[in-house]
Amino acid sequence: MKIAIIGGNRFTGKRLVEKLVNSHKVTLFNRSASGGSNVVKFDRDVDNINLNGFDCVVDMCLYTLEQFKLIKKSIPAQVRYIFVSSGAVRYKDTFGSYAIEKESIEKELKNTDLNYTIVRPSHIVGYGSHIKRLEYFIDRLVDGESIKVGDKNYPINLVDVDDVAECLKSIILSPKNLRGKTYEIGNDTETTVNEVINILKKELEIEEHTTRESDKAIFPNEPFETDNKNIKMEFGMKFRNINYIVKSFVERWKNEN
Repeated sequence: MKIAIIGGNRFTGKRLVEKLVNSHKVTLFNRSASGGSNVVKFDRDVDNINLNGFDCVVDMCLYTLEQFKLIKKSIPAQVRYIFVSSGAVRYKDTFGSYAIEKESIEKELKNTDLNYTIVRPSHIVGYGSHIKRLEYFIDRLVDGESIKVGDKNYPINLVDVDDVAECLKSIILSPKNLRGKTYEIGNDTETTVNEVINILKKELEIEEHTTRESDKAIFPNEPFETDNKNIKMEFGMKFRNINYIVKSFVERWKNEN
């Protein structure tokens, strides 16, 4: 299979490439032209893109409706087009323009004849993320600094990066007709900031910590839940629980620090 990944040189995209590159022809399109072999330099706000000849296109860095309008005409109608949206679309009051733009793209997709599938990940965590979520808590716990939080007991959903990559791989390679399908990708159960901090404290052998309320906390001061039943039912996906996610993260952090 010939697969084009737009973005793909960071975090989730890198994990996805690792799962595909040995068995399929993968081409990355990204602005920095980084990510190894078979990389094409592409700035979606400026450049044209040739997607002819690909069986599947995974768009991992599409953030605005204007960007979609630019690329829409370059996507062959028969090609499976996977748009990585976000679970944030259900929380527009919390996530603002980011969620509004993602939802606008979803609505525009539904008015096309493209063979599209939408995926909506929750908060993706794992070692090597460019968004320093768990690192933020670890750094402050280790340094004895106060942790900025919203409401520590609101439900949030954290999903392991490798689980997200595995879901994307399954969708890419599926022989089923997935046109118009939307899949939320998230953990089986919600957690809380308080629970994450307590697991980290146990793994780091730290007894005390302090917090302070802030509107600029790592996780928004609102609930963020997701529903993964469709991806589990149709693809048999399984998701690592929060204890595994945090413990494996701390183990990696200890090894490299």
